[in-house]
Amino acid sequence: MKHRPLMAWEQQLLESKTCLLWPYCACHDNIVKWQRALEDDERIFTPEELSWAEDCIYFSVACASAHCPDRKIKRYCIEQLTNLTQRRARIAKAQEEVRMS
Repeated sequence: MKHRPLMAWEQQLLESKTCLLWPYCACHDNIVKWQRALEDDERIFTPEELSWAEDCIYFSVACASAHCPDRKIKRYCIEQLTNLTQRRARIAKAQEEVRMS
């Protein structure tokens, strides 16, 4: 399949060290959406929704921690990514220990 050449603005988006779309990018939308949803004490999530949310949040904060132009948000996302990465490592270790026993 042949792809068309990138437009100048598309190339600029891909090559920029910071997100040029922030706060109108999907990462910002996902972070805000899930932050509000998880703060809602009335809301009940299915295990599937929580699993999907975890992945969505993980990839959104990973992107924002690397590319967000807002330093305060970038620091917050770096902290959240660290916490999520450590949590995933603990879960993987626990699952491995269960498999080994």
